[in-house]
Amino acid sequence: MNRICPLEECLSKYLSGTLKGEQHTRLQEHLAECDVCRKLVVEAYEVLTLPDVKNYLRSLGKHILTRKWLIFSILFFILSFIVPGYFFQILSISLVTGIKWAVDSKPGKTLIFIRDAWKNRTQNKQNVS
Repeated sequence: MNRICPLEECLSKYLSGTLKGEQHTRLQEHLAECDVCRKLVVEAYEVLTLPDVKNYLRSLGKHILTRKWLIFSILFFILSFIVPGYFFQILSISLVTGIKWAVDSKPGKTLIFIRDAWKNRTQNKQNVS
């Protein structure tokens, strides 16, 4: 059986959902019978549905940057055990970077805000009394 396969432009329209009516029906019938075109459409669909690697790497980079002090703190903590001659010095750096992470993080800022508000409230109560 000698079949004429549709142009790639037609397959592209089919994948994008812009192929309508009679053409859409004929192409579906052709795909049901033609292994070559069906494989081409499946491969193209798989490529189109792959996650966007650039956006993934960008979001991963932002995620790492927002937690850089935590990452530094963990690395210095581990390093303090690897280099025993400088254990306390490196452990001190780990502590400082951990405090920096706690203060710069959103929950840390919220806790500082709550502490300041509570402190001001208790001072106002003492001034009123």
